[in-house]
Amino acid sequence: MSVIENTIVIQCKPEEAFEALQGLVHDPGAEITELEPPRHLVETMHDAIDTTISYNVHSAYDGTRLTSVLATHPHGLQRLMAPMRVRKMRQHEEQKLAALRMSLEQPPPM
Repeated sequence: MSVIENTIVIQCKPEEAFEALQGLVHDPGAEITELEPPRHLVETMHDAIDTTISYNVHSAYDGTRLTSVLATHPHGLQRLMAPMRVRKMRQHEEQKLAALRMSLEQPPPM
């Protein structure tokens, strides 16, 4: 099992971050297994590597703190491929959070 945690701070309200997160997280083949707006969301994928991604949104003095925890559980021979797949999953998750931050922090068009 691998667990990877990412935390970012976004300059917006927690409700805005959670709403944007909901539109961004749902990957094909994934199921939202926990939903507690505007604070907590869990997405689960059952595959050769079972994956759970938990998102927690909290108000912080410098904006909104968004933490994602990616937990993977490879099965059988997939354990051999797991390090490479987990690395790709981590990169994808980091890109997703960066895109979320950029979309919420960029100034509105004039």
